[in-house]
Amino acid sequence: MILDLLKSTLHLNNHIKAALFTTFTLLVFVALYFSELSNKPLPFKENASMTEGTLVRADGTQRGIWLIIRDKSTNELKKFLALPDYTELPKGLTKSRGNHITITHFGELVTGCNLESVGFCTPRCGEAYECKAISIKHSAEALRHTSITIFVFLVGIVLHYFFWAKKSPKD
Repeated sequence: MILDLLKSTLHLNNHIKAALFTTFTLLVFVALYFSELSNKPLPFKENASMTEGTLVRADGTQRGIWLIIRDKSTNELKKFLALPDYTELPKGLTKSRGNHITITHFGELVTGCNLESVGFCTPRCGEAYECKAISIKHSAEALRHTSITIFVFLVGIVLHYFFWAKKSPKD
């Protein structure tokens, strides 16, 4: 009787371990999904616009640099995102507060900038179709990376199951 109880407890513990492992794997997939979702490029307008003003703040993140600019014509604060995929970002932009800046952008997405009338950010795309092509390319790469990661996790789960099944007590 005690031996049967011990066997059922061990068998139950294996199920709990398998459930915890599956839950952990599911959480990793959800984290990957949200990670890829946060790296999705911003939608942009078809025509490039220019904004001229004073750089109030520039904060670097993992994605790029957020720029807050006081628009010269309206005196409003505007927020823009400079991503390395769309513009080459040299060092020192985050330390240039208070300087005059002119940016070229599609919506909030910066493609080029001049700091104190000197070219500072070099655009990697000049037309909307070029930026869309870059966006499609990065979406495809993100899908490929996520697919490879999911495949590796699934192979790991299958191998883990087969090795675990050999060690689990037989009824």
